[in-house]
Amino acid sequence: MPDPALIPAVKLQQIIVDDKHKLLYCQMPGVAQNDIRKMLLYLSGATKVKSHLDISVSDIFTKYSKNLKKLSDFSGPERKKRIQSYFKMSFVREPLERLYSSYENKIHAKWSTYFHLNFGTKIIKKYRKKPSKTSLQKGNDVTFPEFVQYVVDAEQNDEDLNEHWEQYYKQCHPCIMSYDFIGKYESLNSDIEHVLNKIHVRDKFKGDLVSTNYTYTKQTLTNAYKNVPESNLKKLWKMYYPDYNLFSYPFPDVLRNIVKNNDFQDY
Repeated sequence: MPDPALIPAVKLQQIIVDDKHKLLYCQMPGVAQNDIRKMLLYLSGATKVKSHLDISVSDIFTKYSKNLKKLSDFSGPERKKRIQSYFKMSFVREPLERLYSSYENKIHAKWSTYFHLNFGTKIIKKYRKKPSKTSLQKGNDVTFPEFVQYVVDAEQNDEDLNEHWEQYYKQCHPCIMSYDFIGKYESLNSDIEHVLNKIHVRDKFKGDLVSTNYTYTKQTLTNAYKNVPESNLKKLWKMYYPDYNLFSYPFPDVLRNIVKNNDFQDY
């Protein structure tokens, strides 16, 4: 196994360090990361709230932004020491559902101006035939097939992917980190409770552990992916296959329902 200290610091920016409870958490966008960050902030004692759910998302990134240390902040030897001795956890979600969730919440959502201007405008300019002036300026009406085309092209061209749709294995390095626990969005509450019991802090949390645990129906996902060309569905499968394989997710129903010949292969 490669030496953890040799992982470049820039590759460890997703991993949060809790020295007090000797915990490493690889945060994954689209998998309740804000709820878990609220828990870690609450455990740190930096907040004065009665419940972790009282911490706003905006406060995570502003008021308390310096209270959550990242593994990338430490030297190589210090990173190695924590990787070898701390309890390491992460949470994952069915990859194609997470991809659609990223589209809905970052690309399609009306309030997501940052992603509209930094991604939407470029996607529309590159992939849409005869785009309107408004679409080119605002970038707020990207279709799901356009978004998928952008994602698979970026992957094939070895471009850096945004963390919201980059694969798990590229962000959390499970083959090197050897996580003690990898929970799933599909069993989020019970998995989080398991972790809290493991680090002996379950009694510090009352009521709900997470604010939401929204999942899309199979029909919603089928309706979204059925408009994506089959060639791009195959590229998505190849792209996310390592995550499906590593975390024991079955072949996605959404692909089985759409593609008749079912000639997808393992990679």
